[in-house]
Amino acid sequence: MNNIFIILLLICISFTSASCKKEPPIAPVQPDNPWNYKSKLDVKWYTYFYSDSAGAYMHVPHPFDNYVVFCSEMIATGNKNNSLGIGVYNKQTGEKHPLWTMDPSASLNMNISINDWLIGGKNNRYALFFSGRVLNCFDLTTGGMVWSNQIKGMPRISSFGDYVFQSNEDNSETYSKLIRYNLQNGTHDVLLTINSTNGFRAGIEPPSGWISPTGDTVLVLQNRQWNFPLSKGKIDIYAYNMTRDSVMWVVEDLTFDGHSSIFKPIVAGDRMFFQGMKSNHCINLLTGKVVWSKDYPHDSQGMVQESFARMANLYADGKLFSHSGSGSVIAYDAN
Repeated sequence: MNNIFIILLLICISFTSASCKKEPPIAPVQPDNPWNYKSKLDVKWYTYFYSDSAGAYMHVPHPFDNYVVFCSEMIATGNKNNSLGIGVYNKQTGEKHPLWTMDPSASLNMNISINDWLIGGKNNRYALFFSGRVLNCFDLTTGGMVWSNQIKGMPRISSFGDYVFQSNEDNSETYSKLIRYNLQNGTHDVLLTINSTNGFRAGIEPPSGWISPTGDTVLVLQNRQWNFPLSKGKIDIYAYNMTRDSVMWVVEDLTFDGHSSIFKPIVAGDRMFFQGMKSNHCINLLTGKVVWSKDYPHDSQGMVQESFARMANLYADGKLFSHSGSGSVIAYDAN
C-alpha cells in the first residue's frame, strides 16, 4: 500500500512541475536555407521588417554596438498600412533591440521617402534621417527623438565627430552653403559659403572628415557645379579647416569630363580618394596635390565606362575597389 502511495505522489509531482514550466520565447526564424538557393554560406537568421511581410525599398544598413540598423527608403506599391522607419536587430540572433520593438521601430512622419540616413556621433549613438525639408535625429540608446529641424537643402547628409552636415542653396542659385548641425541639440550654423561663378551654379556635397597631424578637424568636399546653358560641369575639391575656420586648399576642375559621383570622398591616412563619374583620383590631404588620376576602362564601343550613382568605392588593405556602370570591378593600388 505504501509503495502505491509513493508512486501516485511522484506522478502528481511530475505533472505539477511540468505545468510550471514557462513557454520559451518566440525567436526569429533560423532556417537552414529559406530561399532554396545553393550556397556554402549559412543563413544565420532572417526576419520581416514589417510584421505583415509587406515590402519596402531599403537604404544601406549601418552597425550600432552589437546591432545592425535597417532603414526603409520608400514604401513599396500597395504597402499602405506601414510607415517609414528603422529596424534595430541583434547581429547574432536577429532579435529586436529592447527599446526598438515597434513595427517599424521608429515611425517617421515623412510621407514620400527618406532621401538619406546615417548613424553618427560618439559610439554611433545618433540616427539621422533626411527627407525633403525635414532632418530628424534619434538617440539609439534611449529610443527617442532628440530633435527635428525644418530645412531646405540638398538630399544628402554626412557626419563627422559631433556634427551632421548638409548643404543648401538660395533661390537665385548664386551660392551654396555648408550647414553644420550639433548632434546633441540640433543647433546649426553656416560653415562655408561658395559663390556661383562664370555661369556655373555652385553645389556643395556633404563632406568627409580628417584629423590633421596638428589635431585640426578638416572637412574635404566637392563643389559640384553645373552650367545649364552650356550643359557643362565643373568639379572643384575643397579642404576646409573647421578648427581654424579657413580653407586650406582648393583643387579646381579635377575631372576630365566635368562630372562626378555623389559619394563622399574616402579618407585613408593623409590621402583622399575621390570618385568621379568616369574616373578616380587620389589627393594628398597635406598639400592638396593630385597624386594620381585614373579613367575607367573603355567598353566594347570604345566609350569610357562610368560609375555615376552606381556604387560607392571601397578602400581596404591599401587598395581602392571600384565598380563601373558596365559591369567591371576594378582594384587600384591606392599608392
